[in-house]
Amino acid sequence: MTDTLSLARSRHIALKSIRAARPAGTTCAGQLLDAAYQAARLMARHSPVALEFEKRSLKEIEYLNFRDGYTYEQGLFGDVSAYRDAKEVVNAALEKRSPNCSGD
Repeated sequence: MTDTLSLARSRHIALKSIRAARPAGTTCAGQLLDAAYQAARLMARHSPVALEFEKRSLKEIEYLNFRDGYTYEQGLFGDVSAYRDAKEVVNAALEKRSPNCSGD
């Protein structure tokens, strides 16, 4: 389940992600690409299922008020918890190990 984001929206999301994940001391434009790769590596460690739900959540709640956005996200949380990856993440945390997510 993938969709195409508009160029402007993709750029906005990427810049927002870079700013959030920017390493301490990164101030010049020349370091932004490295910061973007670092953010991508951090995101790639997570379950593809969780990332898809997060993408859906961000897309849907952008223009909702707080209460409606919160309700929508709680519904998604219930949906994502049915996937094997969700169970794997919980088990990995309890066993103090890194999760092995398969996308199921």
